Amino acid sequence: GACHNVTGLDIMLGCGEAVNAYGLQVALLRNKVIDRAGALQLAIGCNSAGTLSGAQISLYNQAIVAKGLQAGLINAANDVRGLQIGLVNTTDAIYGYQIGLINVIKSSPTPFFPIINFTPSAD
Repeated sequence: GACHNVTGLDIMLGCGEAVNAYGLQVALLRNKVIDRAGALQLAIGCNSAGTLSGAQISLYNQAIVAKGLQAGLINAANDVRGLQIGLVNTTDAIYGYQIGLINVIKSSPTPFFPIINFTPSAD
């Protein structure tokens, strides 16, 4: 189901969607927060958020801005302040670390580095 604002617990068997979510968002297939997620997003399929302050744990995680943790097979964000752990991690800019087989930081002098990748400061 779709909600404007979620505060507390949001559990969906299929897909959960909200404009803003604060708390815990759990879905079998997909969680989507259009604007701000101050939340822990858990799903088997995928999680997405505009601005994430918290954690995303799923097979595929996506955010425009991720402040916290992304853990999954594939993690993608435009801007990361925190940690990405997965098989494939990609971001435009990061102040934090990537741990995985394929790690990409597009704005870095070393844009690709396997196992662990980081930039010491954000631009």
